[in-house]
Amino acid sequence: MPEVYQGRRVIWESKARQFWRIGGCFLFLGVAVWLREQHTALEFWLCVVVFGSAGAFNVYQLLSPRNLFANPNNKQGRTIRKELDNALLERISVYEDGLLVRENPDLPARHFAWRNLTAAFGYKVDVYTTDEICLDLFWADAPRLTLSESMPQWLAVLAELQKQVPTVPPGWYADISVPAFETKLTLLFETDDLSLPEAGVLYYGSKG
Repeated sequence: MPEVYQGRRVIWESKARQFWRIGGCFLFLGVAVWLREQHTALEFWLCVVVFGSAGAFNVYQLLSPRNLFANPNNKQGRTIRKELDNALLERISVYEDGLLVRENPDLPARHFAWRNLTAAFGYKVDVYTTDEICLDLFWADAPRLTLSESMPQWLAVLAELQKQVPTVPPGWYADISVPAFETKLTLLFETDDLSLPEAGVLYYGSKG
């Protein structure tokens, strides 16, 4: 899931790289126009659509006030990374009896007890150039809790989940990792031993 800093979506790359990407798209577009007579109409318009759309999308990303470009290797990027990690560390605490989640600093933390866990699903989402593995936890007395590998407490949550629910397949994380850019929704645990299609309908309203 996209990270947000001070109300803006963080894109972890420098603006300079974004400028190069935009320049490359419109350079190819210009070459396509220049050499139009040497290509078929289909080839020409394919280049226009592909490189024009890519260039326009990257310009939108660059100019949108909702986006914040942060280079992870400079001082600003390291500061943002540290503050986001600290916020995540404060957001969730892992205990033997459950999880304590602080979604809003102005509201009381919510407690999720392991004994009330009814189902757990693992899957991954496509976040542009990479994948992020996520975990959906469903509870008898609370709404769904979605966690991802970008949170600092991720490994602690996985270790406690495995401890509390030994039937969770130990190799699920590696199995979901491949192939790339494929959701691979996987049922890790369900109190009534439902199949993935049955559990998908019950918890998501559609087949898994």
